[in-house]
Amino acid sequence: MKLGRKITDVVAHKIGGVTSDDPEYWGLREVLTPEMCDVANKMKLRKHYTFEQLLAMNKEYEAIDLQKLLDEMSYIGILEYDYGDNYDHNHELKDRPRIRRYRVP
Repeated sequence: MKLGRKITDVVAHKIGGVTSDDPEYWGLREVLTPEMCDVANKMKLRKHYTFEQLLAMNKEYEAIDLQKLLDEMSYIGILEYDYGDNYDHNHELKDRPRIRRYRVP
């Protein structure tokens, strides 16, 4: 329920919280595992995290297990990722590092 309150845009749920009767709760409950909720709850909204930062925040996971979990969360849509500002108006900038950064939208 904490994750539902964090990501909702309904003001009443932001102030009063999400209950088990709310659609935010049921929607998240059907697609997310408790592990996914734990990882997402440790992240701030709209702040980018590298894999290394997430690994440091989630010490209970091995690197391979966390990467698999992040990939699943990205596939579901609870996480977004990008490779940083590696583009100008015309094309990709080849000399920039391609580091994947994750965020809760």
